[in-house]
Amino acid sequence: MKIYKADETLVQILMKHGFIETTSADARKRNNRTFKLSKLVKREIHFEGDNIILIYDYSNQDSQTELSERELKLFLLFFKLEIDDLNLLCPLSVYSLKKTEVMLSILASELESNITQERRDAIKRIFKSLDDIKIK
Repeated sequence: MKIYKADETLVQILMKHGFIETTSADARKRNNRTFKLSKLVKREIHFEGDNIILIYDYSNQDSQTELSERELKLFLLFFKLEIDDLNLLCPLSVYSLKKTEVMLSILASELESNITQERRDAIKRIFKSLDDIKIK
């Protein structure tokens, strides 16, 4: 199983997925780096030494020193989802890998129950977005 760390390999993957580096000169001096899909969004990935930190609305959401391929896909999903789908996956705007796995399991079980077509479509969009994320 491939493990990803805060290094150039992960930087290249982020760039492949449309991220731009927004690191300030001061942060670069401290060996920190920041990546966003757009300079205007509030979601970012921050490298702080060996830590890979997911930030939303200027708040630390999750921090890891390494990511499996599945965990990296979940991190990327956080950025790829439209805000309404993200709110469905992350109620209360709290995002972590463990909570995301639990929510995905709950949402998958909801597909087997009697839910509105709108919710069913939103859940399917989330799973399609996850399936569409290719690391290699």
